[in-house]
Amino acid sequence: MIRVSLEPPELVIDRPNEVLIRLTNVGRGTCTRVVLRLSLPTQVTLLEGPDRIEVPRLEGEQSVTRAVRLMPKVVGDWTLTSSNFSYVDAQGQSRRITDMRMGITVVPIPPAPLIPEPEFRVRLSTTEVPLKEWAILRGQVINTGPTALRQLALRVFGPVTCDPNIPSQTFGPLGPGEAANFEICLRANESGDNVPIHIEATYTDIANRTGRRRALTPLRVLAATSKPQSPPEFKKMDKKIKVLFLAANPVDSSALRLDQEFREIGRKIRAGSERDCFELAAELALRPGDLTEALLRHKPHIVHFSGHGSKTDGIVLEDESGKTKLVNKQALVQIFQILKDDIRVVVLNACYAKDQAEALAQAIDFTIGMNDAIGDLLLSSAGVR
Repeated sequence: MIRVSLEPPELVIDRPNEVLIRLTNVGRGTCTRVVLRLSLPTQVTLLEGPDRIEVPRLEGEQSVTRAVRLMPKVVGDWTLTSSNFSYVDAQGQSRRITDMRMGITVVPIPPAPLIPEPEFRVRLSTTEVPLKEWAILRGQVINTGPTALRQLALRVFGPVTCDPNIPSQTFGPLGPGEAANFEICLRANESGDNVPIHIEATYTDIANRTGRRRALTPLRVLAATSKPQSPPEFKKMDKKIKVLFLAANPVDSSALRLDQEFREIGRKIRAGSERDCFELAAELALRPGDLTEALLRHKPHIVHFSGHGSKTDGIVLEDESGKTKLVNKQALVQIFQILKDDIRVVVLNACYAKDQAEALAQAIDFTIGMNDAIGDLLLSSAGVR
């Protein structure tokens, strides 16, 4: 005797379902010439696989399976039938079953598993900052929940001024239990032991849900101490004078020989009698966000920018794709205010940079800019403040 079964007996509507049709010889003798032709109800469509199954020989207690793909269209209980199911049994007798029936159940699409709302915590490692001076607020954002974050952006609000060129910090994927460090450049405008700083987080999680949360984090802001101002001239220093060479030459601008200019500056320093008093560093292909970070990292005393300038729109830096990104004089002044106590000289070796140099003179002792268009490597026609 041969038994026919379906696995699984339950199918999901409007989805391709893999179904195994199993033929099992439940006796001990051998059956031959097994033929099974399926008839499906109109509510179920055969997508792939045979509707007629033939097995030449099936030994006792042996099973064979055939795979088909079915697409149910209506929820409910339905019946698969066969009017042509036949085989020869172990005694050589032909058997034909004309009313074979197999039940299947079609169920709705199950609801998607509920993904918990994201949970994360912001922790500051910086506990105090000076009043009305640029400082770095450092901390860590930690994913404390079971839901992964696709993207997370942090902003700071309160009685502070943040670097306008880096208004927020954005992080990539952050899995459960993972953490990311952040650094935000700001200037505190109020003093006190518990100045209210709000850190706002905007996120997108793996379910593409977006959200916004804000946490209050008290910060100690130290009042400024009065100290005598140094005269606007270089005093004798116990460390080397650091010269930072900044350069940008976007791909959509005329080419400049910035490498040769940097080499010439280095050669002039090495040829001088006070060469051991200077240290020269460079930051190339400069973007607006790189500028603040470079000033904070190098803490230079002399800044030399070489590149392109605009009559009305400021100096030319690069965007993420290497193309032109203009920085106006107001933004430039705000950036250089960060290290105004260290930087003593700024040279803007770019066309039409006189206005920018004059604006920087609000914070920097000595600034040099160009009155007009200049040729590559030229430092003539300078306006000094």
